[in-house]
Amino acid sequence: MYLALATPVRQCAVNYTSLPSFFLQDFELISHPTTGEPYHMPRSLAPKHKSPSSQSSKNKNQSSERSLPWRTPTLGSRHFVALRQALFQSFHSKKSGHHRAYERFGRGGQTTKERVAILNNAIWRADMDTFILSRMRDNIGSALLYVARLNKGYIVPCTDWQDAASKEQSGAVLWLGKNLQTEEGKATAEVEEEQEVPPGEFDILHVKGKVMDGKKIVPVYNLRGMLDKEWVERLRDRNLPFDAFGAKIVVIKKKNVTKDILMDLWRLQGYVATYGEEVIQDRKRDKFVMPIITADTKFRSILEERNE
Repeated sequence: MYLALATPVRQCAVNYTSLPSFFLQDFELISHPTTGEPYHMPRSLAPKHKSPSSQSSKNKNQSSERSLPWRTPTLGSRHFVALRQALFQSFHSKKSGHHRAYERFGRGGQTTKERVAILNNAIWRADMDTFILSRMRDNIGSALLYVARLNKGYIVPCTDWQDAASKEQSGAVLWLGKNLQTEEGKATAEVEEEQEVPPGEFDILHVKGKVMDGKKIVPVYNLRGMLDKEWVERLRDRNLPFDAFGAKIVVIKKKNVTKDILMDLWRLQGYVATYGEEVIQDRKRDKFVMPIITADTKFRSILEERNE
């Protein structure tokens, strides 16, 4: 958290809110290597780890637009947008007050004729909100596989919530749901999956550790919801040194090598969170557009709600 708050403060190009850049998504204009057309691209979401082979083969069959290289020359300055999926979706709604907001990116201050021509022809992906979501998921999933393959105890499977609470040096708890690959009968497994109660959006877990107030809490992430079921099954389908993701509940240790994963999970949670979404849908132009946390926002302890 402290690393996130310590990032440089930047202003959102849509609602003009100043925030640490951790809570914003950066965009740069880059040139398509084949057509030369300028594209708005979230360069910081470039792959950090090698994707699984199945994902690589899938990417080879995608169009040239989707396989646009990340390491191409930049055509202009960087701009930032608040990292909320609902905000990116509002770019295509005429009633949102942010319709086609990307058209004014990079137009502040003095610009040359060449610069204006590039901005006028800049392409914004119609599926940018899901493209960002896909890139964030792939980065986290690939990083989890990378850390698990190190086989150094950074990923710890747990039998239940009490077992997870007993782990030391915990950075976060991941809920993956039941391992359907081990269930007998596909129909039975699907019924049991529907009957499962996943963690809430902001559930927490009290764990072992020393902190100033005598308590240590870590976030509980619903990985099946945040990464989607396909990525969870992909994690469980890999040849790992041990069955890292076979358990229903997994703890990620708080280490230097897992620092980026823990921060990326927090960013993804904020990106897909549903709280405050009505603020974006029913708003006036250029008003403050950020999720609002009130006294009614539930940051509950998972062990207070269930005893599995």
